[in-house]
Amino acid sequence: MFLRPAQLPKGEKVLRIIDFITIIPCEEERTISDGGNTELIVSYGPKKPKSEQVTLPQWVISNTRIFYNLILSKKLTSLEDIQNHLAYTVKIMELSTRFQWTSVLRYDDEFRLLQATYGYPWSFDSNHLHTVILEPIPKPFTSMRATPRVSNSNSQFVATTNEGCIICRSFNSPRGCHFTNCVYEYACNRRVQGGKACGQNHPGHSHVTIPSPSQGHATPQ
Repeated sequence: MFLRPAQLPKGEKVLRIIDFITIIPCEEERTISDGGNTELIVSYGPKKPKSEQVTLPQWVISNTRIFYNLILSKKLTSLEDIQNHLAYTVKIMELSTRFQWTSVLRYDDEFRLLQATYGYPWSFDSNHLHTVILEPIPKPFTSMRATPRVSNSNSQFVATTNEGCIICRSFNSPRGCHFTNCVYEYACNRRVQGGKACGQNHPGHSHVTIPSPSQGHATPQ
């Protein structure tokens, strides 16, 4: 992809994972036309998976077959050669825990081409391939805040809106909420008559209570 010459050395072949995958025989027939007494039936035979669809178990099996092929063809003749290939296998397993598997497959395929072209030892490591091809596994989004606590009936604050949405506690504090993509509801969490949240778009710390004419004392609104 990046450093390829015009062609491989004469008699050299790239031992790609995809070429050593066992295909399970299967036949599928589908009728796509039925014109009275005439039927048009299409048969689908077994197909190899695409290179980016190779699973981890398939890779391990194919890589083991390639390892055996390299020994038979006397391309792994010394103990060091065997150790280097085994170390490469371990490296791919380690990469699969930190990078997206499809990008590891592309890295592996490209490295096999370079190895066959230039005769690199299996211990060779290409920083260029690491940088350009490997894609880190995205980290799941997690909120930095603690999960809002469910308020009890005696508390001045309510944890959810009348619609059942969780209210953002940080929004209701004097310091405010500083999360760009906050997943909680920006609504006043002060408890009002009926035990429900105020629910207005002002923060709870600035909620204003209005005296009740009938009772003569302040009632949260």
